[in-house]
Amino acid sequence: MFRKHRLLSLIVLALLIGMLAACATPAQPTVTPAAGAEVTAPPATATPTTPPPTPTATDTPPTDTPTPTETPAPTLLPDNVGDEGIGDPYFPNFGNGGYDVQHYTIDLDVLMDERSIDSIVTIEAVALHDLARFNLDFVGLEIVEVTVNDQPAGYERDGSELIITPAEPIAEGESFTVTVSYTGTPGEGIPRTGPEFTLGWSFYEDGVMVAGEPSGASSWYPVNEHPLDKATYRFEITVAEPWEAAANGLLLEEIDEGDTRTYIWELDDPTAPYLVTVAIGEFDVVEDATSSGIPLRNYFEIDVPESTRAEFEVQAEMIDAFESLFGPYPFDVYGVVVHDRNLSFALETVTLSVFGKAFVNEEVIAHELAHQWFGNYVSLARWQDIWLNEGFATYASALWVEASDGPEAFEARMNSMYRAIAAASRPISVTPQEIARLLLQLNFERGRTFSREQVDAAIRSIFEAELSERDIEEQTGDIGANGIGVQELSRHFADLPEVSADLDAVILADFFRALGEDEQADLVGRSFVIGDPSPEGLFSGGVYQRGALTLHALRLRIGDDAFFELLRTYVERYGGGNATTEDFAALAEEVSGQELDEFFEAWLFSPRLPDIPEAGLTAQEAGGW
Repeated sequence: MFRKHRLLSLIVLALLIGMLAACATPAQPTVTPAAGAEVTAPPATATPTTPPPTPTATDTPPTDTPTPTETPAPTLLPDNVGDEGIGDPYFPNFGNGGYDVQHYTIDLDVLMDERSIDSIVTIEAVALHDLARFNLDFVGLEIVEVTVNDQPAGYERDGSELIITPAEPIAEGESFTVTVSYTGTPGEGIPRTGPEFTLGWSFYEDGVMVAGEPSGASSWYPVNEHPLDKATYRFEITVAEPWEAAANGLLLEEIDEGDTRTYIWELDDPTAPYLVTVAIGEFDVVEDATSSGIPLRNYFEIDVPESTRAEFEVQAEMIDAFESLFGPYPFDVYGVVVHDRNLSFALETVTLSVFGKAFVNEEVIAHELAHQWFGNYVSLARWQDIWLNEGFATYASALWVEASDGPEAFEARMNSMYRAIAAASRPISVTPQEIARLLLQLNFERGRTFSREQVDAAIRSIFEAELSERDIEEQTGDIGANGIGVQELSRHFADLPEVSADLDAVILADFFRALGEDEQADLVGRSFVIGDPSPEGLFSGGVYQRGALTLHALRLRIGDDAFFELLRTYVERYGGGNATTEDFAALAEEVSGQELDEFFEAWLFSPRLPDIPEAGLTAQEAGGW
C-alpha cells in the first residue's frame, strides 16, 4: 500500500500528543458489527457449550448479544471448536483457527441502482482438527442461508464473527464445503480510514471499488481474514449494462444475458484475503505485454485523463527490471484499475492494483508493482512484520530510479530519505507548560494518582539540566502520602519556571516510564521501531522509509551480489506462503555468511537511527539523535 506521508522536518509536540492519545483506540481500521445479532439453527444442530468469542481491545465489540439456539448439547468435547482468532499478536480476533481454506467461489449479483448485492459464497476448506463449530469473519449484510456439506447449518453472529454449527461434526483432515447466501449493502458500518474512502467495499457515484487492507474483506464476503490463510478464488460477477466488472486473476469468460452481463474471473494463486478486489464501472481497457510475455491489462474509468493513463506505459519496462532483480514475476497477469476519484492512496491488490486518478506517478506505480513479489507472493505472517511489505516496496521504487535514471539519482534519493528520517527524529525544545498540556490530552485511568517520587523522577527526566535542585524540591515537596491526580500533576508542570529542554522519543519514553505509564512509554519508544511498530503504527511513514533504509544499509553491508541473491532466494523460498522478520534475518545471515544480529537489532528494534558509514551518512550530521 502506498499512502501519502509527509515527513516532517522535526517531531512537533502535537504529533507526539496525537500518537500517544491513540494508545486507547487503535487508528488501524477495524470492522464494526452489524446492528443486531441473528441466530438460526437447523434440525438437530448441537449448541456449543463454550461461550461465543469475546472481542479484544483491538477489535470492535458487538452491538448485540446473540441468543443461543435451543438445541441439544454437543456430543463432541468443548475443545472441538474453531478458534475465534488465528493468533495474530496485534489483532487477536483477525482470522479464525481450526481449518484451512483452499478456495472461495464468490457469486455476486450487483444491483448498482439499489447499491446492494445478492451473493452466494462457497468456501472449500480442510479441518485441522475435529470441529463441532467454527467461525468466519463477516460484517453486516443479511444472511439468507448457511449450509455445510449441503446440509442446513446453525449460525449466530457476534460482532464481526459468524459462528457456524454444522448439522454433523467435521472430522480432522476432512474436506468440507460452506455456502453462505446473503443480501444487502456491503460496507455499511465500516469505519472510514480518511475522508475519501471506506475500508472494504465502497459504492460511489460512478461505480464500485474495494480496498481491503487490513480487514476490509469481511465487509463483503465471509472469509478467514488473515494473510496466514491464503486461498484461490473464482468470481462470477453479474452487473447490468453499461457497467463492467473486473477482479483479480484472469478473465475467463463474459456471458451476455441481454440486459446484464456476467464476468467470470479465476485466481489460481493462493492469496491473502485483503488483496482481493472487485472494480465496477465503465472502463477503457488497455492491453500490453512484457518482453517475457506477461500480459498487462489496465482498466481506466472512462473519464480518467490521458495524461494519467500515459503514466502506466512504463509498466512493462518496470516488470522487466524487477524480474532481473527479484526473479520471475510470480503471477499470470498484471494490471491496474484507476478509479475516477481523488484518492490519497494506492493498494497492491493481487494482479490488479487499485489507484485513484490523483495519486499516480512512477514512484507509486513501481511501489504497487513491487508488492506483487513482496507482500502478495511472499506474504507477512504477522501484521507486526508490515515492513517486509512496505519497506521492500519503497526500496524497490528507489531501485527503479537506479535502473531508469542511474546510480547518482538513486544515491540522491536514498540520501534524501535518510536526512528526512533523521530530521523526523530530531529533538525539539519544549517547555513545562507544553508538557502540562500533553498530560491533559492523555486518557489516564480514572482515579490514577502519582507519588512524589514518580513526579520527581518525571521532572528530572526532562528538565534536570535546566532546573535547580531547589526548583524541583519546591515543585514536589507538598505532594502528600496519597499522591496527586492528573489535573494536579499538570498544574505542577505548568507552575515550573519558564525553561526549555530538548525532547525526543527516548526522553519522552523515560518521562512516562517514571510516571509508571509503561504502556505509553513503550508506544513512544516504538515510534521508530519498525520491526514492532504497534497496531497504531502499521502504516506510519517510518515503516516505509526506514524500512527501505534498512534494506539499503544491508545492501551496503553485505555487497550487491549477496544482497540481490538474498532477495531472489527470499522470494523463491517463501513465495506462495508467509514469512516473518526472523525468517528474513536468518536468510540474510545464511546468504551473506555474516553475523547480523546487531545490525537488525539497531535498524528494526531501536528508535535511534543508525549511521550508514558505507554511504558517509550519520544521524548526528543529518540532524537526528
